[in-house]
Amino acid sequence: MTSDGTGAALWIPPRDARGGSRLLRELELQYVLLRVSGRNRSRVRDAIRLIMQHEPETRHLELRTLAVDPDAQGRGLARALVHPMLERSDAARLPVALECTKERNVSLYEHFGFRVTNVIEIPDGPRLWGMWRDPA
Repeated sequence: MTSDGTGAALWIPPRDARGGSRLLRELELQYVLLRVSGRNRSRVRDAIRLIMQHEPETRHLELRTLAVDPDAQGRGLARALVHPMLERSDAARLPVALECTKERNVSLYEHFGFRVTNVIEIPDGPRLWGMWRDPA
């Protein structure tokens, strides 16, 4: 997180191949389903399960969330939040995965060396871009 709270990144440490990722997603699914009811409950469950089908099989670091306050964008905060972990992943020879939720941000992540590996279409919902970065 930035010192003034205008930006934050959430990194998920490597897990052993797909099993750890699936377990984390399943826990997220259960948490979300506790908070959602009715028709939305099944839609959310189906969306998370669809995302789970695209989990990379290779051990990797995951950038789960990157957020910068709109008023603070364009000042290099995203780079400041991402670059140190990318350096660490490179040193450890560890790839990095993420799911981009906005098409306009795909180019931002490409600037950091990520490439689109899949596009997930959530029925009656958003489109997600699965992205991957091999260690430099």
